[in-house]
Amino acid sequence: MPVEALLIHRDEPLEPAAGQRFDALLQRRLRGEPVAYILGRREFWSLPLQVTADTLVPRPDSETLIEAALAWADARPGGRDSVRRVLDLGTGSGCLLLALLNELSCAEGIGLDRSLAALWVAQQNAAALGLCSRTHFVCGDWGAALTGPALTGAVDLIVCNPPYISDAEWPTLDSEVRNFEPAQALRGGRDGCAAYRSVFADAGLLLNPEGAMWVEIGGSSASKVSGIATAAGLQAVEIRSDLAGRPRALELRRGMWQLRKIAWKPTASRLISHTWRSRHGIAPCGAADSAPRVTVSSEPGIRVRSLGEHNTEPPGGRWISQLNKSRLR
Repeated sequence: MPVEALLIHRDEPLEPAAGQRFDALLQRRLRGEPVAYILGRREFWSLPLQVTADTLVPRPDSETLIEAALAWADARPGGRDSVRRVLDLGTGSGCLLLALLNELSCAEGIGLDRSLAALWVAQQNAAALGLCSRTHFVCGDWGAALTGPALTGAVDLIVCNPPYISDAEWPTLDSEVRNFEPAQALRGGRDGCAAYRSVFADAGLLLNPEGAMWVEIGGSSASKVSGIATAAGLQAVEIRSDLAGRPRALELRRGMWQLRKIAWKPTASRLISHTWRSRHGIAPCGAADSAPRVTVSSEPGIRVRSLGEHNTEPPGGRWISQLNKSRLR
């Protein structure tokens, strides 16, 4: 029932079935489950997004990255229309990528995540927002899944909200977060910087010379993360604070980076639905698609299989067990 209807009929008793459903939802909240998971949705950058327990709950703090990235785009020659390729590493619900694509009308975007379940949510959000034709989702491990000739030096903007909670901080985290949100999207190893090391190792290869990368940081990790970026050949340019005054977004550019020649290994990642442009031989789904599809290809442009059309595991397909197959039909 819409909120407006509840307000109008607030004095009327609930039907027994509705009362039971409400009690079940109330019990979930009393156990500490985030309201966003109970409702199945959360607003981010004024966009309505689906969220599940497979994704982090989007937070206003992360909107600092959107503000910073758009300010950077506005200052470029040609403004926002000059941004053509956006990459979101660890996309989760797709909140960062989709918020940017909603503002950057000439851009295409890739959302990468190691969780297929999270990618399913991101793809549903892209379809609901009418961004299906400009979004491409890849299942892989950070930028290493994308290093190859097709994207080397081809990305204008990279955004990333990596796991950065250290092992020491983890027990002190709010129980609502620690007990319900996906740990792999939160925990950053012993010092909280494991993901940054992996991300920065390949970011310089993907960025074009005029491109920029914005990463989310914890309040006390700015200098440490900047040092890791510098060691990886990137240059720390600017730190932006969130509304509470805490350092939240770090801008990085390519420094004295020597491009490494890396062999193209298509099996390093699994292409999920909208693959990177039709020039690879796999057409992205159009706006007319009735529902998002999850596809897998072991060789670019050779074999694409819609998992919703069969019940057998694809070759080397241990990953399919990570998703509830009924959600793919």
